[in-house]
Amino acid sequence: MDVNFGGILQAYALQQVLQEKGHDVTLIDCPYHWHLPAWKAPLAYSWRFFRKYVLRKPVYIRNERRLNSEFDAVMQRITPFIEHNIRRRIVRRFSEIKEGEYDALVVGSDQVWRPPFVERIADYYLNFASGWKDVHRIAYAASFGTEKWEYTPEETAVCSDLIRLFDAASVREDSGIELCRNHLGAKVQQMPDPVMLLNADDYRQIVSETQPEAPSGNLLCCFLDATEEKTALASRIAREQGLTPFAAVAPVDGNKYPLEARIQPSVEWWLNAFNSARFILTDSYHASVFAILFDKPFVCIINKERGAARFSSIARLFDIPQNFLNSPKEYNANCDYELPHERIAATLSEQRKRAQSFLESAFS
Repeated sequence: MDVNFGGILQAYALQQVLQEKGHDVTLIDCPYHWHLPAWKAPLAYSWRFFRKYVLRKPVYIRNERRLNSEFDAVMQRITPFIEHNIRRRIVRRFSEIKEGEYDALVVGSDQVWRPPFVERIADYYLNFASGWKDVHRIAYAASFGTEKWEYTPEETAVCSDLIRLFDAASVREDSGIELCRNHLGAKVQQMPDPVMLLNADDYRQIVSETQPEAPSGNLLCCFLDATEEKTALASRIAREQGLTPFAAVAPVDGNKYPLEARIQPSVEWWLNAFNSARFILTDSYHASVFAILFDKPFVCIINKERGAARFSSIARLFDIPQNFLNSPKEYNANCDYELPHERIAATLSEQRKRAQSFLESAFS
């Protein structure tokens, strides 16, 4: 499981905006835990026991417990930010939430409407509250992450009924408008990613309050899926621009790296990395967003496996197609990857005004 800095800061940013409007905000957190279904456990444990003690293979008998423990360790520098800055209610399943506990339910944003990324897609259309009365149902910048329709016919039927119960619904990618219209029969608006609702100074304030250790370089490399080509491009940019590359995240592949090497940096350090970088190279959607927020020159290698629609949508929103490449081979040293400062600032201002208007109307 990846550590999602963007997802954490989405929750933080939307919470901040809603609190400023006078709302008492709680994040309903249903953490994923590795587990074996009861029906599968006896066979799985027997097979693992056989492989480990008979075939002498490097197998963990209680692998799910190990994975959960390792993830807690990987998150140890991030957890304090969450506990200090985000008010949470942790549930095992959304059905634990009862009618009358909340006046409004808000769902969004990062790929919450993409079935391969969530266990029960209907939960993110507020299926557990389908029979409730006197509650606002709002989707803020909910993301499909892709231009393709990935729902089964059964999921499509259920979610098309549920979305009609929403008081207000918006999506993050422009392609999501067509997906909702063509498959769910719903009319929605496009809204900016929640992290864009705050400005760079808001994030710098988080950094200044904690004074994290300074990064070791000035060429920020934020790769979710590192490859030799991407690493080679980082070396090339560093050489051509006289920069020192450094990583924004620790490696996540548990089969290749020891646990100590996979412990992720703090949220405060991660933000400071964007604030202090002179150039950013990434394959991450949210790293691209923060490069824009911090007004940094950047190149993003579009990560198609994780959802290409997210990248093309933001490129169109800010009219910066040159900053998004399909592969490292498209990098051009003669291209200007600096951002058009005034146009970016104007677009951000316009998008924040639209978001404020949408939220005010949704809660009215």
